[in-house]
Amino acid sequence: MKHTFSLILAITLSSLSFKSYSQEVNITTDTIEYGIYLWDSDTNGHWEQTKPLEEVISKFIINKTDTTVIHIIGEIKAVYGITDYEFDNDKNRWELGLVSDSRDFYYGIIDDENENIRFLFDDADTLRLVRYAFKKVK
Repeated sequence: MKHTFSLILAITLSSLSFKSYSQEVNITTDTIEYGIYLWDSDTNGHWEQTKPLEEVISKFIINKTDTTVIHIIGEIKAVYGITDYEFDNDKNRWELGLVSDSRDFYYGIIDDENENIRFLFDDADTLRLVRYAFKKVK
């Protein structure tokens, strides 16, 4: 289970911009939420918030060659390599395999419909979620 979740991080964005792959995509976010994923047979699982919603401005930059995602919060900059990606037509979202500059693995979801970017990752056999709400996509 740890290996499965270690290969994942979550993100979401405007599908028209991201699908074009012809230009750099910039996503500004204005809130962040933290949670854990709880599995249950009634709902096939759900996530539960672990901290109150925070107002935090951050920026995601996806380069035009679709090889990296840069995330900037204040003075902190993290770089994620895109290991694989696929567009899920049924859910209208991009699903990404990512590896951070510190060699941690994430699953990313860029969810145009719900206007957020989600990162999922395994932490001591617990699936963690970080969700950023879109403020602006260009």
